[in-house]
Amino acid sequence: PQIELDVYAGYGMELANGVGLDFGVAQYFYPGSDGIPTPAESSADTTEFYVGASYGDFSAQLNYSDELSFIWSNESAWYLNVGYETTLPVYGLGLAVSIGHSFGDAYDVGPGAPATSVGAPDSYTDWSIGLSKTVYGVDLGLTYVDSDADDLGPAGSPFFPDSTTDGTVVLSVSKSL
Repeated sequence: PQIELDVYAGYGMELANGVGLDFGVAQYFYPGSDGIPTPAESSADTTEFYVGASYGDFSAQLNYSDELSFIWSNESAWYLNVGYETTLPVYGLGLAVSIGHSFGDAYDVGPGAPATSVGAPDSYTDWSIGLSKTVYGVDLGLTYVDSDADDLGPAGSPFFPDSTTDGTVVLSVSKSL
């Protein structure tokens, strides 16, 4: 089974005018991925830096990685995401909408690109819309997630099989202590 372990550190602050800022670094580990082919001198593990801003119900975040190893690329990649979150007047449901775009040299599949990247898109856009509600201290969520990518990796990719980019509904249940 594939496992992703994320470790991150960051700093957030709110300015006097109501603008929030957030920046930090995330490290994505893929235990057990040692036998999966990746670019030379690389493992699937990936480091990503991010900076974000928010104002009211709106937010934006820009992420950068100098090596997007988990898609077999030792090239750089960017991810820009904008979102909107609010509470609806109906039953106090939370609404979250976001759209993101992945791009950069890691997605280039022209001449000279690694053979393992053939079939990957030059860039892709993802989006989601979800509802949430806290009931008796338990957070419930129902979110639809989709993208315009046909395939994020080569045929038979252990990280991104063809079904990875199909639209899907995610049900979440969580409890904070």
